Amino acid sequence: PPLGAHPGPRRRPSAEGAGPPKGSRALVGRGSGGGRAKQRGPRGPGFGGTAVMADWEVDARATAGAFGIVGAIFGGLYVLRLAGLPSPLTRKLLHMSCGTAFLATWPTFSASAWAPVFAASVPFSMTLGVAACAFHLPLPAPVDAMLVRCMSRRGHRGDLAKGPLIYGVVHTAVTLLMWRSVPAAAGVVVLCLGDGVADVAGRNIRPNRPLPWSRRKSVAGTGAFLLLAVPCAAAATVAAAAQGWWGGGHNPAAVGVWAAVVGAAVESLPQEDVDNATVILAAVLTSLAVGALA
Repeated sequence: PPLGAHPGPRRRPSAEGAGPPKGSRALVGRGSGGGRAKQRGPRGPGFGGTAVMADWEVDARATAGAFGIVGAIFGGLYVLRLAGLPSPLTRKLLHMSCGTAFLATWPTFSASAWAPVFAASVPFSMTLGVAACAFHLPLPAPVDAMLVRCMSRRGHRGDLAKGPLIYGVVHTAVTLLMWRSVPAAAGVVVLCLGDGVADVAGRNIRPNRPLPWSRRKSVAGTGAFLLLAVPCAAAATVAAAAQGWWGGGHNPAAVGVWAAVVGAAVESLPQEDVDNATVILAAVLTSLAVGALA
């Protein structure tokens, strides 16, 4: 100011735009006010990531739900078996319901790479229980009695080392190797519903004629296989494709239809105790081929 003039009051710099005082450190990203937010790098696949922990929680809950559903099916059919439901019908109702109910739980799992491992623990646990019962390994007495009464053909635990053990193994393998795929949906439905109803129809429909190329298989059984498996497999493959599962091609319904037809042909062959492996394998391979061409 010129000489003699009274200096005015000194203005303080406003908070906006004022830099930090000299010699002090700026606190960046603290509090909820202005300033730059602290930037985070991408989360890795380790256990500390929030998204990974959320996936584990989703998969754990989905696994518990799948165990609960399959366990409820076992428990309900065991009660019916004790009430007088015939053993062959009990076995086939288990055969038809457990696999399809388990497949229906697949959408409840997360999209993480660990989801099929969580899901596979359900059929794998069942397989371990069946193997323990079949080979006289220690099991809780109620579980042992339930497995023998519900799953054996003639009331002998050795029966469980054949069809029931293969059933658990193939479901575990399909879950791990064909997770959330249209061929897996087709294979499980064709095996569970088609193969299951073929035995029920073959035993109960009269008059019935054996197939010319397989005296132990019947016209009624093969016809029932096709009548149930064709529409159900087509519906399952369309639903799976709608969920975004891979392997459906441009015509997922055709995948299901052909899987059921080939599965019925394989089931009609003169083979014993290996239907649970051959039928689902034929259905899956057919689905892969048709899905690639359709």
